[in-house]
Amino acid sequence: MNKIWIKEYGNTPESEIQGVINRYMPADSLGIAYYTDRFRSADKKHLAALCEDIPHLLELRLFNDMGELLIRRSHIGGAFVWRLADDNTLEKAAALETDQFLKKPASYYVEYKQYLDIDSSFQSDIDNYGCHTLRTTGGGYYALPVAEKQNMVCIKAYLQYDKNGLAHIADYRLAGFC
Repeated sequence: MNKIWIKEYGNTPESEIQGVINRYMPADSLGIAYYTDRFRSADKKHLAALCEDIPHLLELRLFNDMGELLIRRSHIGGAFVWRLADDNTLEKAAALETDQFLKKPASYYVEYKQYLDIDSSFQSDIDNYGCHTLRTTGGGYYALPVAEKQNMVCIKAYLQYDKNGLAHIADYRLAGFC
């Protein structure tokens, strides 16, 4: 069984990755980027800042509640692999299934939420990328594009089934903050 949530995917050299981002970025996305020396996130108005240092980028996730563009590579100088997960693509593919269970789009994913480690006594500031600077309960700091009172990350885990009908998580994506 193929990964029916994937609309597009590919391998792209570093010199061409900005074109992939421009073409496939989901509308009204939030973004999280991992570089060789730092982590950065941005709200939808500041996403371009995540692409200012492509030579040091290892992973980029641009996401909304309906999809995610994931771009990653294992080492500097290597080509990026990417995939566009899209819930509309999943729903269309599921509708074509003959098995009644697999005809339901919800058969292909599990949604869950994970609490963020946030010290609620800390007054957060908004950084230059539209993100709240948060403090962990242990005293560390990080910034995320969360709104006031949002303290969880929403995750969608996509399922595949083996020949015996047993499900396993084959992929996951960020779906927002709640």
